[in-house]
Amino acid sequence: MAKLSVREAAKRFDVSRPTLVKHLKSGKLSGDPVDGGGWLIDPSEMVRAGYPARAEVVKAADDVPGKVTTIAPRAMVNDDEDVAALKAALEKAESRAVVAEALAAERAAHIDDLRRMLPTPAPKPRRWWPW
Repeated sequence: MAKLSVREAAKRFDVSRPTLVKHLKSGKLSGDPVDGGGWLIDPSEMVRAGYPARAEVVKAADDVPGKVTTIAPRAMVNDDEDVAALKAALEKAESRAVVAEALAAERAAHIDDLRRMLPTPAPKPRRWWPW
């Protein structure tokens, strides 16, 4: 695949240009410097650094105005399975939160009971010296 300029990479991967330049200079992202101060970045390097590719919009071949076809990136192919897994995890987390809130309320009530059972503080002793 052809290498991208910083501007093209920022547009395709939804990252700001200053962020890309900062990561190139720090070494988090590798690229080839170009004469004149620019950089060329391999798209696979962007994916390796953790920037997911955005879905590309391509015009249809039959030249119908206004008709566009979207191409989903590879990471979005198994969305139904991911959504089902996330829903199950959300339900489990919500049930754990309800149990934790009930336990916290029970412990707060127990602490209140223990405070009521504490004896009243003894009066402060009077000093024994008369002066």
